[in-house]
Amino acid sequence: MRGRLLAHWTDERHPHRNRFLKQQELVEEILSSEGPVQELDRRLRARGTSLRCAAREIPPVFGSFFK
Repeated sequence: MRGRLLAHWTDERHPHRNRFLKQQELVEEILSSEGPVQELDRRLRARGTSLRCAAREIPPVFGSFFK
């Protein structure tokens, strides 16, 4: 599923592709995080953001070309 999402968000037809590419590292870190949510939020806050702020950087999934 992770691979499908990344392919979807980097597809040239995705309206938020450029925005995603700027935040791709952050989004991938969030998606691959396996520890407690509180730990992820603590790490993000140490970098000047938060899980709540970072979650806004995850683009929507549009069904018409999600493969």
